[in-house]
Order: sequence, then structure tokens, then C-alpha cells
Amino acid sequence: NMSEGNSNIAKQLNCLSLERFTGRVDIKSVGDLNWNLFLRLGRIVWAKGGEHPNRSWQRYFNKNCPQIDLNKINITRAEKFECLNYQVLIVLFERKEIDKQQLQAIIKSNIEDIIFDIIQEEARENIYCEIQPESDSPVLGSALKIAFALVEIKETIASAEQKWWLWQENGLAFYNPNSAPTIKNKEDLREELSETVYQNFVRLFDGKNTLRDLGYLMDMDVNIICFSLLPYIRKGLLYLEEIEDIGTPIKIEKEEDKKIAKQVKSREAKYRQKIICIDDSHQICYIMKQIVTKAGYDFVEINQPLDAIPKLIEEKPDLIFLDLGMPIVNGYEMCSQIRRISELQDLPIIILTSQDTIVDRMRARIVGSTDFISKPLEETKIMNVINKYLLLKKKKKRSKHLKFDKPNNNFTKRFTIL
Repeated sequence: NMSEGNSNIAKQLNCLSLERFTGRVDIKSVGDLNWNLFLRLGRIVWAKGGEHPNRSWQRYFNKNCPQIDLNKINITRAEKFECLNYQVLIVLFERKEIDKQQLQAIIKSNIEDIIFDIIQEEARENIYCEIQPESDSPVLGSALKIAFALVEIKETIASAEQKWWLWQENGLAFYNPNSAPTIKNKEDLREELSETVYQNFVRLFDGKNTLRDLGYLMDMDVNIICFSLLPYIRKGLLYLEEIEDIGTPIKIEKEEDKKIAKQVKSREAKYRQKIICIDDSHQICYIMKQIVTKAGYDFVEINQPLDAIPKLIEEKPDLIFLDLGMPIVNGYEMCSQIRRISELQDLPIIILTSQDTIVDRMRARIVGSTDFISKPLEETKIMNVINKYLLLKKKKKRSKHLKFDKPNNNFTKRFTIL
């Protein structure tokens, strides 16, 4: 009876389920394949091991969480469990970057594929099972937070055995879904196929993707893909190649590295200069923001002239762009008001205007402006002014914070930026 299962490992797991076992099950094969199953009260928390733990995990993740870029996930070493891939899921769930359904789908897919691989390996080689009762494992401890994602053993084994039965029925018992189809003889294959199909074969079956990878990429059942390729495999036109696992894209930082990075970021923010644009036009402010932030400066816009003075005192900018033609308070009046504030007297104030005449420039100088830029705005003109008034100031400001240690025995000087 297939529903009862013919796999000895499956039977042992079912018994552990009935016993509500908590701990780890280590499964080893003569062919050097190893798996670890983590159980809590008779249900599977997570499974790891086999041929391609990273390749498989990334496949499940990309399928169920397409909104997240794996290359941008950072995990600190202090958070590390014994299973990195499982830990990443828990961290992302706690950060609310993935939801319950996504977490459940990834965990279930991972466990089902591993149970299938164990059943297939058991059909070919002797495998051994070691039971390790324990309760202080980080993986098992984390299961308390996500009890909704624990996998029922009986249902999972039934699903895996059904897939194994179909795999055998299709004559695929000796073929590994973790192997990659590769073209053996292109010329002979070309004679067998239309040009369009041949080009698809060349594109897909390059030895870089396993049958399971192709199932994900083509959105097809791996059983159907392998069965479709079987005639070409038997003719020797394709062969299935064992390939290596891929590395993890997850960036793992040491806790001390994370603290240092935070300190560096804080220092950079401290010394990053701030530019304010006072202009009632949101469009002008938007253009200025694109130019200024691209150059690495902080940017603040002020659209209401009446709010300008309190905001300037609060923000303490390093440079001000000031529009000349504003309602209620024009640029001349605003510039004059700014210069009356002692802590703002030395700030570079750059007038923005479409009225670029000698009279305008003279009047702007009289009220205390530092420079003058005519509209329409151009990135080159803006950056020339910023570089003119901020680069030298930045060097002077940073030089005040350089601390030199006494020379050591090698008579070398060191300095650190505080």
C-alpha cells in the first residue's frame, strides 16, 4: 500500500511523529550525502543538507518572495543559528519583510524536496538514521515563534512518496532531479529538432541549471521536464551532469564590524554638508535636490519664506540657495534678514533668478548675497558654485578634527578621524 510507504526512513519519521519527538534526526548515506531534520513535538521545523542546499533555498525564495533582492540581505554573526538559510527566513519574518504564507511555502517546499531526495537515495544506497534528542537547539527554540509553519510529517511523507511513485512510473528512477541536462552532441541533436526547438535546447540545457532549476524557470513540473527529455537522453544527445552547489548571496557581518560601520556612517553624517534651497517653486526645489543629493550633500527645501529663518537656525546649513522672485518676502528682503542673524552671517547665500542684470547683481551684493546664478538651472553651474564655496570649507572643517598620536618605535605617524 503506497499510502503506508515503503521507505524505512519514512516509517521511522512517522513513529517519531506519533511519539511527539523533539530533537534532530541525522540521516547519512553510503554515497556521502547527509541530511539533518529538526523536529519539535513530532513536527518538522526545518531540514538541511543534500546536494544543493543553497541552490534549492534560493529557488524557493525567489519563487515565493520576488519582492526581495537576496544580494541586499545583511545578517550579523550574532544572529547566526546552526542553519543560515532558516535563520534568514526568521529574521525577515521578524522584520515583517515576508509574511506567514511566504514563510510556510518556503519551509514546506524545502522539506518536501529533501524527503523526496532521501527516499530516492534509500532506493539506491544504504542509509543510516541517528536520533539526537535535544531541546536547546536555536532552530528548535525559534520554532516556538512560528508554530504555524511547522510541517506535519505524515502529510509531507505522503506527498513526497506520491512524487517518487510518479517519478518511477515515468521511468526516471535512476535520474537525479538535482542534475543538470547538457547537450552532448550538438550536430546530431540539430538533426532531430526544428531550428526553433534546437535553439531553445541550446539556451536552456547548458549544464548550469538543474532539472529542478529549470522547473522553476519554466514554471513546469520537474517530472514533466525530465520525462520530455528522456528520449534525447536515451539516444545519447543529452546527458545529465552532476554540478556544484552555489554560494550564498547573504552578507554576514561580525557584530563588531556592524558597530564600526554604524560609527563610520554616523561620522560621515556628521561631516556631510547640508544645503538649503529657499524657493516657493516645488519644481525648482526638486531639480536642486536631484543635483545636490547626487553629489553627496544633504538637502532641505523651504517653500514658505515666512518659515525660513526659524528653519535655517534649526538646520544649520553650510550653503543657501535663495530665489529672488518670491511672494510676500522677496529674495532681497530674505537675504537681508538672514544676514541680521549672527550665526548665519558667514553662510554662503547664492541668489537664484531669471532677472540677471547688473542692477540685480549689485542689489544682491548690497543685501549680503555671496554669489548669483541665473535660471534656467544647469547642473554644471550649480556644482561649480557648490565646489567653490564648500570644498575648501569642508577641508578646513575636517582638519580641525584630525588627532595625531605620538610616533611609535618605527617612527610612523598615525591619525584617526574622530
